[in-house]
Order: sequence, then structure tokens, then C-alpha cells
Amino acid sequence: MTAPKAVRLRAHQIFCIGLPSGHIIPMQKTSLGCGRCAKLIKSHMKIGIISSMRHEKKIWPDYFQKILDGKKTFELRLADWECHEGDTLVLREWDPATKQYTGRTMEKEVTCVLKTKDVDLFPKEDVEKYGYQIISIK
Repeated sequence: MTAPKAVRLRAHQIFCIGLPSGHIIPMQKTSLGCGRCAKLIKSHMKIGIISSMRHEKKIWPDYFQKILDGKKTFELRLADWECHEGDTLVLREWDPATKQYTGRTMEKEVTCVLKTKDVDLFPKEDVEKYGYQIISIK
């Protein structure tokens, strides 16, 4: 039997060819579909069989402008979707006051992804008292 292949369909979907079920997996969901497909996609992304993904996300005007001006070189996001080095973040400016997109967009390459769910960096009491700082460096 040949190894399963994965082909990109569009920004948030991958179609697994070679699996008996031929699943389509929405990448924006917390779960990547069935466990077999999720493991396949993650392993194929690690070894480069699947190329980078495009992820479309809303961003508020102030943050959009700071990225556009080169002052903000990071994004803090809830890790409820898969994102990897080499992926493209498509940022669409969203005005929370009007609850509409402004029409401005930009694309940025993901250069590093850090996740901290399972890492206790600081005592819980200190986090509750002070919160976190995200520091951009160059």
C-alpha cells in the first residue's frame, strides 16, 4: 500500500487521499477531524509532505496599523487552531465598533509558534496578580 497523500483544497481544508474514508478536515476547528486524519496531517506537516497553510484571521484596526508600520511583530492568539512555521497569516482588519471588515488586509509569514498550555512558567498566583507581557524584539 502506498503512503497517503494530502492535497490542499483551499485555505482551511485539506483532503486526505488514500484513507478509506477520504475525509475533508476543516483546519479552523479545534479538532482536526477524526484522530487518524489529525495524526496524518500533523506528521505530514512536520516532514514537509504538506506545504504551509493560509489562515485568515480578524484583527482590530490599532493592531493592524502597528503591524503595517512595523512596530508590532507578533500575534497573541488562542491556540484553538493549528498554526505552523512557514504558514501564512492573512490578517483582515475588523472594526469592533461597526462589526464589519474595513477592507484592508495583509499577509504575513509565520516564523515561530510557541504554545504554553502545558508549561507552568510562573506560579498561578503571580499570573493572576500581574498577568503576562508579550515582548517583541529585533
